[in-house]
Amino acid sequence: IIFDNTLFNKMATSTETTNEDLSEELLYAARSDDLEEVKSCIEKGANVNFAESFGNSTPLHYGTSYTTLEQKRYISH
Repeated sequence: IIFDNTLFNKMATSTETTNEDLSEELLYAARSDDLEEVKSCIEKGANVNFAESFGNSTPLHYGTSYTTLEQKRYISH
């Protein structure tokens, strides 16, 4: 699986973050099994039901495939 780090890099250099950006970052964090980043995105207002433009996967969809049980529980609550 190849992940596109474009958004992740943009987030690292941008001072202005939109809800859509946070939601995209949440998708990336969920795919990467990065629980701390998942928590951070959700706390900042990321939409846990946000679906990517291709495949319509949500953070929880990725969570069921790529993450720990702790992350799955965090995303689903």
